[in-house]
Amino acid sequence: MLLTATPINNGLWDLYNLVMLFARHDRGLASAGIDSIGALFEAAGAGGREAEDLDPDALFPLADAVSVRRDRRFIEREYAGEQFPDGTPVRFPTPRLTTLRYDLDAAHPGLVDRLAAHIDALTMARYRPTAYELGSRESAAEAQLGGLLRSGILKRFESCWAACLQTARAMLQTHDAFLTAWQQGYFPRARPCAGPRPPDGAGPREEADEAGLASWLEQQLEGDEGTRAVADFDAEYADCVRADRDRLAALCEELEVPVSRRRSQARRAGGAARGLARREDRGLR
Repeated sequence: MLLTATPINNGLWDLYNLVMLFARHDRGLASAGIDSIGALFEAAGAGGREAEDLDPDALFPLADAVSVRRDRRFIEREYAGEQFPDGTPVRFPTPRLTTLRYDLDAAHPGLVDRLAAHIDALTMARYRPTAYELGSRESAAEAQLGGLLRSGILKRFESCWAACLQTARAMLQTHDAFLTAWQQGYFPRARPCAGPRPPDGAGPREEADEAGLASWLEQQLEGDEGTRAVADFDAEYADCVRADRDRLAALCEELEVPVSRRRSQARRAGGAARGLARREDRGLR
């Protein structure tokens, strides 16, 4: 059984690939009256680029053949008074909402304000090269990307401190790679708006092997048609990237303290639980 809440993200071919996981081949659903799965998706407009080209009605035979949809209202209506084999009634629990309030500032005074200040100060210049390209105007897409990345870091922090730290460290790596390439006279553009990223495991510049990073960059830049000379950009571009790099480093330092503290607490709690389990085990003996 395949469970999904989002069978289509980018286009109808997303759903096609999910179906092919169990259909296996183009005539895998011939017994359901579908002679060609691929042809069915083509008829539904999967090969088109415009929304007007889509004909979702063409996929109804496929939906009837492979999907089962039972929402809460259906189950409550069709299975009222029914029981599971163990006697448990078929019913949904009544949700009871409660509000839990906590004071983060009491545990980590000033942390949120400091993090917000670091994030708000980021220019995201690393991902907005057209804003610093001589004779050019900033691309609207890059300006939007910079804003999305900045808000994305904040959302990472709201979700999980460790995840935010991991993201900040990854961005720190790309900034170090950029600045090393810039010192060699190159603007790296191996990836759209981002440029090359050091191999996994490479730490910030202070911790990384400078010679190894320079050698890796040389391999990345060699023969890359997107690599350009730094003379094509405003000299302050590197200064803005360097400033962002320092802000990201400060962000990492702020996050490392609570993350390491939580891990230490988790280890202590795990050790206490294991000790209790051993004592209980000896008591059973």
